[in-house]
Amino acid sequence: MWDINYEIYQLNTRSYRFSNFIYIIIDKTTRNALIVDPAWKLNIIVDKLNQLDAALQGILLTHSHYDHVNLVGPLEGLFNPYVYMSKAEIDYYGFRCNNLQAIKRRK
Repeated sequence: MWDINYEIYQLNTRSYRFSNFIYIIIDKTTRNALIVDPAWKLNIIVDKLNQLDAALQGILLTHSHYDHVNLVGPLEGLFNPYVYMSKAEIDYYGFRCNNLQAIKRRK
């Protein structure tokens, strides 16, 4: 059996006709957190991080559509996390932000 040392929380945020699922992944030992595709409701995300006693260290973006990246700037301002996205996605769509780390495909 695997020794899983992380917790995953799912949040559903909405804005007008958009509904997005956000995932918060927390290391159980360090309480460091990664958020996947943060969207729409900054207060809900920050409140959940505080409730979980988690420190945001990174943001993982699956792609750069606005409904997946619109909270990157505010979260960078609050927590200064690294931001991870596919290099191909960055190159094709030109997404930019502070602390952006390109994930390169292995050959």
